[in-house]
Amino acid sequence: MIHFKSVEADDIRHITAYLSVRNFRTCDFSIGGIFMWREYFKTSYAVYNNCLFFKIKYFDDLICFTFPIGHIPDDEALTALEHYVRKRQLAFNLCTVPEEALEVLRQRYPDRVIARPMRDWFDYLYKTDDLIRIK
Repeated sequence: MIHFKSVEADDIRHITAYLSVRNFRTCDFSIGGIFMWREYFKTSYAVYNNCLFFKIKYFDDLICFTFPIGHIPDDEALTALEHYVRKRQLAFNLCTVPEEALEVLRQRYPDRVIARPMRDWFDYLYKTDDLIRIK
């Protein structure tokens, strides 16, 4: 069964090892972003069946999960997460889903995926050359 715990400094290496399995280019899948915002989002994580899961809270009470990352097929990881939420009578809300993972969800849950981009929460990237030229 999946058991979540708070993200602490001692967990950084363990979590980072899983984050390198997928190259999701969003701050939500970077150890710096996860650790920096862990208290604000009440972030907790679990490793189950060699797969990393995150549970976070948005707007103080909306429990959401990020797309699982691990060494098992996506379908197996999502099934484990489905069992977790069903047993606890939670809604199956996923958030901060990278575009690459969104297609996996659309194939698994046709007609049930509602993707809502939230512009205020978009990531931003800078080119190194642009930063070098800032005056």
